Amino acid sequence: MGSIITSNNYEIKIHNVITTTDLKQKVNAAKFVNYPWGIYDLEYYGGRRGFVKGYSLSGRVTVSLSGKMISKGAKSVENQTGD
Repeated sequence: MGSIITSNNYEIKIHNVITTTDLKQKVNAAKFVNYPWGIYDLEYYGGRRGFVKGYSLSGRVTVSLSGKMISKGAKSVENQTGD
């Protein structure tokens, strides 16, 4: 279950936290397959993206060849910062 913030008048539930960053360098995502956490397939986005999915990650991280990254799937802000 996601994070819950409550008040007398409202309740907010966080179900999916998305974060982005930029490595500011090119990434060779094809090499991701050499690691147990890496996913790369030419069929996904025409080979322009690689994916990181480790056992401890609640979501997955998409990494573009330009170095831009997006992490999605965490259930709380605390969980996301651990990813």
